[in-house]
Amino acid sequence: MKKIQKGFTLIELMIVVAIVGILAAVALPAYQNYSNKAKFSEVIAAAGPVRQAIDICYAAQGAIASCDTAADIGYTLADAAGGQYVTSVAITDTTGVVTVTSSVTAANPTVTFTPAASGGGLAWTIACSDTSLC
Repeated sequence: MKKIQKGFTLIELMIVVAIVGILAAVALPAYQNYSNKAKFSEVIAAAGPVRQAIDICYAAQGAIASCDTAADIGYTLADAAGGQYVTSVAITDTTGVVTVTSSVTAANPTVTFTPAASGGGLAWTIACSDTSLC
C-alpha cells in the first residue's frame, strides 16, 4: 500500500523563512525612518506656541527686535521644551529665530524657524539639520 505524505518539505520551509527574512530586512529600516519622523513631528509642534507668541508680539510692537526674548513675548521657553523628544527651545536675539533641539536620534537634530516680515505679519521659513526628518 502506498502512504500519502502530508506536510511541507524542509526545502519549502527554508524558502518561506528566507522570504520572511528578506521582507524583514527591507521593512525594518523603513519603519525606523518612519518612527523617527513621527517623533520629530513633536519637535516641530513644540515651536508652534513660541512662534504664535512672536507673531502676536510683532503685531503689537511692529519690530522683530522687540520680540526676541521670552520676556518680550510673555512665554516661558521651558514650557515649550516639555515634550518627550524636545531638548531645548531658544530664540536668537535681534533676529527672532526659533531653534528647537531634539533627542530623536543620537545626532540631536535641530529645526530652525526664521521669521521675515510679510504683509504686516510674519512669514516663517523652516530648516532642519537632518533633512531626512523634515
